[in-house]
Amino acid sequence: MPRHRRAILTLTVVLAALFGPSLALVRAQADATATFRGGPDLTGQQPGPAPQGEPTLRWRFETGGKVKSSPVVVGGAVYFGSKDGHVYAVDAQSGEERWRFRTTLSVRSAPAVADGVVFVGGDDRFLYALDAESGQELWRFETGAMAAPTVVDGVAFVAGDDSYLHAIDVATGLERWHFAAPGLSKAAPAVVDGIAFIGAADLVYALDATNGTPFWVSPLGFVANGTLAVNDGTIYIVGALSIVDETETKDNRTDDGNAGSANAEQIDDFAGDQSGGDQATDDQSGGDQAADDQGGDQTDDGDDVSINIVVNEDDDENDDQTDESGGAASGVAVRFFNGTLFALDAATGAGRWEQPFTFSTGSYGVSMLPTAPAVLGETVFVGSPDGQFYAVDAATGVERWGRQIGDRVTSAPAVVDNVVYFGGFDEHLHAVDGESGTELWRFQTGDWIESSPAIIDGVIYVGSDDGFLYAVGGS
Repeated sequence: MPRHRRAILTLTVVLAALFGPSLALVRAQADATATFRGGPDLTGQQPGPAPQGEPTLRWRFETGGKVKSSPVVVGGAVYFGSKDGHVYAVDAQSGEERWRFRTTLSVRSAPAVADGVVFVGGDDRFLYALDAESGQELWRFETGAMAAPTVVDGVAFVAGDDSYLHAIDVATGLERWHFAAPGLSKAAPAVVDGIAFIGAADLVYALDATNGTPFWVSPLGFVANGTLAVNDGTIYIVGALSIVDETETKDNRTDDGNAGSANAEQIDDFAGDQSGGDQATDDQSGGDQAADDQGGDQTDDGDDVSINIVVNEDDDENDDQTDESGGAASGVAVRFFNGTLFALDAATGAGRWEQPFTFSTGSYGVSMLPTAPAVLGETVFVGSPDGQFYAVDAATGVERWGRQIGDRVTSAPAVVDNVVYFGGFDEHLHAVDGESGTELWRFQTGDWIESSPAIIDGVIYVGSDDGFLYAVGGS
């Protein structure tokens, strides 16, 4: 059934539509593009180069809230969001603020930058388009968006918590189409060769990027968790199925106060904080661009595309596996997850291999799931909430190595020159050799790291729950 969404346009866009290309939203850095996870394939491959030697703090920029957002770097500026409700642009060399834009709630998702425009989803359910030079709002579109947008060929693809994948025209802010996918994860879609890939509930979808028509739908048998990656014709995605420790009693609770019984609906957002309802702090900067309601509802004439089919019905079911070695402290509910890293053929959705691994979330609760995978060459990398970091053969699914980090691995890994960079609950940014698993160095921040690093021009940019964005160079 068709649904309608509002595209709230500022005067800039309205004039551009009325008076032609002289007011189009294309600025001096029109050929520059930056996207979450390094590109629309979401493999985590960063442009680099990475810093050499021991890690050294170049600068850090303080915000008024936790920085869970993953930064993107383009045109000499770093763009990111904060739980203080702002989107920031910071000079990549000096760390000086260029501008900030205020939304009405937290900004946890990563921005995307294309054609001089910053696209970012907020917890206030809007996808914003901001001028990359000034931070001025160009338009906003109500999606239920909390996921990072992927921008390809003039279209912003964004998954909302309304269980729809939306395709938004970046020039006008109007919807081209949307696709209903119940249980859609708050994760960025991958867009490769004209196909949009997304996981929802226990299914993976491949959709025509031009109109949302499904090419195929493939069942995992497990709940699709977070962002997938597409590399060399193969989709890599983590699925998880929760099992409650039989020793648990009804008095045991997770950290968010929910009862111990776990189910698929609870496996929601691996990005840590589940509140999604923080009110932004009062504006302290006179130069803020406020996200005030502009009014002027636009009728959504985009196509409503929905399908309920399942292919690959002969796929083997995954056998449940429990970790017999785990245990719970007194009064602490422990969840065990049968986590499986899946490899699917991007052309057909057929399964290529599955690599199961079982892990405990301890007292963190059911939302603490594996990171999005990163892919470099013949290796897939993924972090686990039990502190384990894995390298898996991309062709066969055989584990190459595993490394115990010491606490939950929370940020999606980034890769440059066969070195993997990621953060965790141990408050450190880690650099690990992709071939051997040997830790090369670690850099401490003041709190958990759930932000995925961006790496360019010898500097690593990453956010921390201590409220800072860090720029880390080499010695």
